[in-house]
Amino acid sequence: MQNLCSASLVDLMLKTRLPIMRMVDWLDQGFLYLHLPKEKPEEPPPSLHRLRVLGIRTATDLERVWNQSDRSAELKLLLGGALIPNDPKQGRAVISSLLLSLGGEPNLWHVRAFRRLQWLGDEHCTNSQPAPGRGEEGE
Repeated sequence: MQNLCSASLVDLMLKTRLPIMRMVDWLDQGFLYLHLPKEKPEEPPPSLHRLRVLGIRTATDLERVWNQSDRSAELKLLLGGALIPNDPKQGRAVISSLLLSLGGEPNLWHVRAFRRLQWLGDEHCTNSQPAPGRGEEGE
């Protein structure tokens, strides 16, 4: 996981035949996995499952939800409880620290930039419609 998250994204794109969406998603998940506190090094962090119950499966999901939850102290408390169930307030501090740590990850910057590309999720990118500037037959 560490090797994937620290590898050159350009090299990964050029040397593998993986779809870019899958690669970016794996990187995004990997950053969250690597930064969550672990009880045992060989096992997944228990908080990973608790965060997924809240709909958070990637590092950028956590950043987005945390930053949008400024209006909801209750949501931040739930997120904190997902990390440290016995002490949600301490969990909130851990998430703040975790997000600061994620801010320094160079490859996560590329993942964030890729995730901001709105056209990737638009319907006009499916095969059911012609590419922009082309006729119905793809001339």
